Amino acid sequence: VTNSGDTNSGRVRAKVLHAAFEELLDRGIDRFSVDRVAKRADVDLDVITTMWHDRRILLMDALLSSSESSIPIPDTGTLRGDLMLSAESAVRIASTQEGRRQFCAMLPRGKDFDPTEVQRDFWDNRFIAWAATFRRAAERGEMREGIDPMAATHMLAGALNFDVLFADNPISAEYVAQVIDIFLHGAVK
Repeated sequence: VTNSGDTNSGRVRAKVLHAAFEELLDRGIDRFSVDRVAKRADVDLDVITTMWHDRRILLMDALLSSSESSIPIPDTGTLRGDLMLSAESAVRIASTQEGRRQFCAMLPRGKDFDPTEVQRDFWDNRFIAWAATFRRAAERGEMREGIDPMAATHMLAGALNFDVLFADNPISAEYVAQVIDIFLHGAVK
């Protein structure tokens, strides 16, 4: 049983997280402003400060909430199945200019980098979550001995996102299939 305060708090949280993600997309991590989030959400700044305490926590919550819903970590029972489902989400996001803009909004933009290291913490959190795919595969006996799940995650993410990062181009499904085939050839038993 929830009281009306819990429901209202949930609505305010969702409203603020949406506004925070929009602020991130418009201004990037480096210029993200809690004051602007409060205005976007039409919520008092004190409410946001009470709920999240500081800019970094709000930003991380908005980033992680958005990324977990747009690129979930699948568990199909096979490494190939998990990688293909994750890659399909990345292809879907990278297929539009808006999706690529969202992806790039989570990257540092220049010399005015975010001193709180939100980007690094965000990617560390996502890579830890994605590495679970490789740990599960190792537990099922699909992986060769000595493959580090975190290193495998970094390698695969870098290869899959190359076109987005360096050319602002979509990721093609054919490219993804080839990357995963080549990657699996080196990683599986």
